[in-house]
Amino acid sequence: MFENFWHKKEKPFAGFGGFGGGAASLLFGGAADPLPIEATGGTKHQPGDGYIYHSFSSPGNFIVTQGIGSPYNCLLVGGGGGGGFDRGGGGGAGGLYNATDITMTATGTYPVIIGNKGPGNGADPVPGPSAPDARGQSGGTTAMPTMPPAFAVAGGGGGGGAVNHPDGDMRPGVSRTGASGGGGEEDSPGGTGTCPNTGAGPYGNPGHGSPQGTPGASGGGGGGAGTSYTPPSPSQPTIPTDAPTIQRGSYGGFGKEIPWIPGGLVNPDGPVGKASPTNTAFFAGGGFGGGSGVGSYPDPSPTPNIDYRFAGAGKGGTNPGAGGSAEMNTGSGGGGGGWTPAGSRIGGDGSPGIAVIRYAEADIEATGGTIVDSGGLRSHIFTSPGTFTVTDGSKPIGYLVVGGGGSGGGRSPVPSGGIVASGGGGAGGVVSSFPEGGGGPSPQVLSTQPVGPTGGPGSNGQYAVTVGAGGVGGPTNPPVYGASGSDSTIVFSPTVTITGSGGGQGGYWNSPTAAPSGASGGGGGYSESTTSAKPGGSGNPGQGHPGGAGILGACGGGGGAGGEGGNCPSPSFPTSTAPVNGGAGGIGKGFANIPPSYGTPGPSGSLRYFGGGGGGGSEATRLPSVGGEGGYGGGGDGSTRDPGPTGAGSGTANTGGGGGGGDNAAQGPSIGSGGSGIVIIRYGHTDA
Repeated sequence: MFENFWHKKEKPFAGFGGFGGGAASLLFGGAADPLPIEATGGTKHQPGDGYIYHSFSSPGNFIVTQGIGSPYNCLLVGGGGGGGFDRGGGGGAGGLYNATDITMTATGTYPVIIGNKGPGNGADPVPGPSAPDARGQSGGTTAMPTMPPAFAVAGGGGGGGAVNHPDGDMRPGVSRTGASGGGGEEDSPGGTGTCPNTGAGPYGNPGHGSPQGTPGASGGGGGGAGTSYTPPSPSQPTIPTDAPTIQRGSYGGFGKEIPWIPGGLVNPDGPVGKASPTNTAFFAGGGFGGGSGVGSYPDPSPTPNIDYRFAGAGKGGTNPGAGGSAEMNTGSGGGGGGWTPAGSRIGGDGSPGIAVIRYAEADIEATGGTIVDSGGLRSHIFTSPGTFTVTDGSKPIGYLVVGGGGSGGGRSPVPSGGIVASGGGGAGGVVSSFPEGGGGPSPQVLSTQPVGPTGGPGSNGQYAVTVGAGGVGGPTNPPVYGASGSDSTIVFSPTVTITGSGGGQGGYWNSPTAAPSGASGGGGGYSESTTSAKPGGSGNPGQGHPGGAGILGACGGGGGAGGEGGNCPSPSFPTSTAPVNGGAGGIGKGFANIPPSYGTPGPSGSLRYFGGGGGGGSEATRLPSVGGEGGYGGGGDGSTRDPGPTGAGSGTANTGGGGGGGDNAAQGPSIGSGGSGIVIIRYGHTDA
């Protein structure tokens, strides 16, 4: 009765009949693993990296129904402060609490409090002695007060006051416990920040005074949760020689990177955090100070694209101009207002706070294809038709679907001694939820297609997989025309099918039309015309590209999944004895985390390529003519007559590469066959 328990992975359970938890633990060799967390609330994200994320940009409830003993991560960021009026300081960032590997100790409903943004302050005309406080307002507190262990985060500090503050005092920015301080105006210091900056936090830093000193006529930057500004530094260069007249405002402090939050998460208010080039997210940057000249300093570093480190903080106002507001879902501070005798000098708003919770997805168990585990990813690789069957669990999966490549163009009957040259075959279509070029976190699997035992069109979570064949080439005799490749598919539901279309075959000798179209178009064939090119076939946008054009004496290369096929050289056959080479096949698409036995290497490190176009055939009598090179991703080379005459090469199996174009040589195949397609389904798995 118990034999299946030793071989089948089951969900753990607390007890078994009259044994209770202790007896069950003894029977099965130790305590059961905790159940995975199941929860609702906020915006739920499943990017396919093995985790579930809940983001809260407004108050709500995080409801946990399962998962006692399982770990989770939690980020809480308070609301950013607003920028100050009239050459005001930038708003301070909300305090940032970053807790990782917390143990879930109880199920229940846990309120999530999101800190309000701090509005930028000020009004025209210039405030008099009885006018309201012109400092930026502080952000609100973000908290999960009943979530064990309870923790809270204070809001950000406000910006600096105006020259014409009601009491005549250029006050520093308001500071709140646990928050970054706002930037000071003119000769005022910035607000203090009282964050401990240890362990999980909260994190924050003081604001700063005017970079020009006393008097400065420009505002200081608000403190951020990351590094604080201490000139000179990468965040604030030495004041340039134009400072006395330009009166620029200061940079805010850097935000803090949260490596466990990917940069692509989006909730109804927009992106969650500020994405970095490595696809991690930054939060809680300090607002920039306003200036009486051109506003905040330009790029603070010769290194481009570091703006993300400021986490979307508001930029300082110019002359004239209001301060910029911080980007949503960052908890960053608003920019200080600029100066003008008549116009807006109001500081920018800070960003409301945000909360993000992450925990591991439950594993799915599935069969089908060849299963390869590597780097936390489980891949099911189909090189022939089959069925992907989910037997347990439900989660998003990633997919790569590659159609079969088209063959090189065929030959039509020609007079004895006539010349035949055909275009390269177009690549099979490449459709993927994987990030092309290896971008994004690794491992990364993206998909909008959830799968599970109840989600498929068949019984018990069965998803039909078809792998397209490559178009068949042929020998020199008898004459053949080649063939396009066949489609590859995954059927997720009766209304959702992912299709990688077959590639078009290359054009043939003296064809009256352009080369056939497909996912990628075939290369144009040999033409009898000395003045006009024979067009390549068109491609299917999103899957492939057009083939190159053919001319008298040589043929174009087939289109690839990642680039167009190459055209043949300019027509020189009648007047020149120079060789005429075939056009190169278009490049395919490269992906990371592909098992090394699949796809082909390319120019980019460890990436594996699919969908390369076939090279065009060369002119058969003008030696040494060379066939076009097949594109990265399994494209076959076009026929070459000298040295060592060879027939056209076929596309590599299971890449969707196009076949090479041939000629009328008597040796070897005159037409290269297209490579067959492939389907890869993958997902995160704890045993991979």
